[in-house]
Amino acid sequence: MTPTNTSALAPAIEAAIEAITPTLADTALWSYTTGPRDQGTALHLLGTDLRTFDLIFESGAESRLWYGNGSAYTCLLRIATSYADTPPNERDHLIMADGVDLMRMFMQLAEPTVAGFAYAVHQRTGQIYVDGSNAMVEHLFDLHWSQEIP
Repeated sequence: MTPTNTSALAPAIEAAIEAITPTLADTALWSYTTGPRDQGTALHLLGTDLRTFDLIFESGAESRLWYGNGSAYTCLLRIATSYADTPPNERDHLIMADGVDLMRMFMQLAEPTVAGFAYAVHQRTGQIYVDGSNAMVEHLFDLHWSQEIP
């Protein structure tokens, strides 16, 4: 496997998410934006368009799941996503469908598509932050890749 790092993986993940055709509410496409972190999360997304997202990479660690070029590493990736102006009874289903869409997207990114990327495991959906009719949810994934070691 080709060694890489999260700085190289991030743009590939951003582009792949923006290319997803959503299973539900498919007129609202994914759109990447970054902004300030409020207590470590992307609350700047509250009130933005449906499926506006930001990527939050937590610290990585060596996983030792395999050996070869580089070292096997893992980290938690939080895909903070806006669910603006969506009634709660619809939002629940959108969140679930988007989690499935994101998992399918990650299944297509393994090397050789994205050098060094091995796989992702969808852990769950994190806390829902609500502000009136707006909500922000974090889709949580464990990423696995071959980390370049200088």
